Amino acid sequence: MGLSIEQKTQHPKSTTVILSGQINNETSTMLGQKLRGVLQRGVSNLVLDMAQVDFVSSAGISAILSTRKLLTERAGDLALVNLQPQVEKAFEVMSLLPTLNVFKDTEELDEYLTRIQDRITEEGSFADE
Repeated sequence: MGLSIEQKTQHPKSTTVILSGQINNETSTMLGQKLRGVLQRGVSNLVLDMAQVDFVSSAGISAILSTRKLLTERAGDLALVNLQPQVEKAFEVMSLLPTLNVFKDTEELDEYLTRIQDRITEEGSFADE
């Protein structure tokens, strides 16, 4: 099975990429190239919607972590949403949870972002809870 990648731009600096299929040894290179292309257009905050991803290999995880590293270098951030249980387990086995920003769905992500913005507005800074 292949991998489908659809970009859904929300803001010049933030975008959601919807993935569908498998992120494996054969598709991870394509994913990495696509994500680097997204970042080259100036995106600094990226959401990967993985609701339709049913498998991820170590090569796929590596492509995602490389993207996170590039985002971190430009003070950006990466969030993963809608992980299937087996995909979430793969990240867990690699000891990447909770170091990655993983959210149950976009509603949970939006609630988190609202809390950050409210805290900055009220207190002038944000410290993780």
